[in-house]
Amino acid sequence: MRMAEQLLTAGSRYYSLLRPDPRGFRDDQGNSSDTVDGNLSILRYRMEHVRMKERLDTCYKLGNYGWNYKSGYDDVRKKHGMVLQSIELATIVVSTVGLVFLSGSLCIFIVALLFHHSQI
Repeated sequence: MRMAEQLLTAGSRYYSLLRPDPRGFRDDQGNSSDTVDGNLSILRYRMEHVRMKERLDTCYKLGNYGWNYKSGYDDVRKKHGMVLQSIELATIVVSTVGLVFLSGSLCIFIVALLFHHSQI
């Protein structure tokens, strides 16, 4: 620590190197208008970005979703679709079995009717 105290003496040339400059860093040419223009362009970009986020937030809150739809998996809708498909499958199976029994019963009835008329 003693060496650092020696370097920071007022008459030393190292003191000016370690002391922060209150004016900040400057370009080689000292042209501050380019820096101001650069900062303004960054500020405009950030303001436009904030406006776009606000528009998307208000659009989302109002219900005009567009491409900004609610992310996530909608399990209620999926369950509803699966229930409908299950009911449709059960209807097809029951109607097929019912048609088989009905056509079998009708064939047995016609055969029995023909057999009964042939005996008379």
